[in-house]
Amino acid sequence: MNEIKFAVVGFGHIGKRHATIVNDFKGARLVAVVDLDSTVKSHALYPKGIPFFNSIQDLLSSGIPVDVICVCTPNGLHAEHSLLAL
Repeated sequence: MNEIKFAVVGFGHIGKRHATIVNDFKGARLVAVVDLDSTVKSHALYPKGIPFFNSIQDLLSSGIPVDVICVCTPNGLHAEHSLLAL
């Protein structure tokens, strides 16, 4: 079975939970994290070796294959980020 590749958009409280769960789940692989705040890369829960992007547009143009995008940004941005992901 192939791994399911996940990206997490938004690395706040919920995004950290999603990234941690995906990173620890057999059959899933975290391939990218997106957040406006570059300092999140130094957070203790930031998975080591995972590419970081400052915008969902940068992630999408990177060419990294992604199967699932977890939209963990503030609620008011969900529609915009979901439509971009589609």
